[in-house]
Amino acid sequence: MNNRFVYIMPGGNADCRKGSSLIIQCLDTGSQSKYTGDKDSRNYGRPMSSQRWTQIFVNNAEFVRAQPCAATQINNSDMLIFGGDSTKAFMFDTREVNS
Repeated sequence: MNNRFVYIMPGGNADCRKGSSLIIQCLDTGSQSKYTGDKDSRNYGRPMSSQRWTQIFVNNAEFVRAQPCAATQINNSDMLIFGGDSTKAFMFDTREVNS
């Protein structure tokens, strides 16, 4: 998302459920200013190794039942998430997470 954030949709993974919530994994790869030098070198991606995954807990029964498996970026702050076990799609506003 925006050449910076990586989101992993849980699909039907039972390990990604906590109570009535579903967990989306998120990695902020960091600002582009961290990545300098030759893009083809091994050292170029080294700053990413210091970044940590975070968990986003979504407590929405329809979202949990849909077992979301894929998403696409719509604009700078929204993504469309597709359910794997249903035909439902969901809008996700990243501004709510980042605040």
